Amino acid sequence: MKPTYKINDVVEIDNTNQSVKIIDFEIFDDLILYYTNDGKAYPESKLNCVGVNSLYESLNTSMEEKNRQYQEFKRKYKSS
Repeated sequence: MKPTYKINDVVEIDNTNQSVKIIDFEIFDDLILYYTNDGKAYPESKLNCVGVNSLYESLNTSMEEKNRQYQEFKRKYKSS
């Protein structure tokens, strides 16, 4: 197994917008475990490149919700 991420890479934890920095990793038979600056360890399957979670969230948001958010953004910055 070859690790996807390197020490000092910044990654996102799956299903969150929390970014963490990789400080070390260990390779086991069928698992790569990354130790991060939040004091925890995560398997590779629970980490994503920065921005991937936001992309998934955007793709899974309905067009109706996207339009609502856009109108709110427009209204907020038009009055500024």
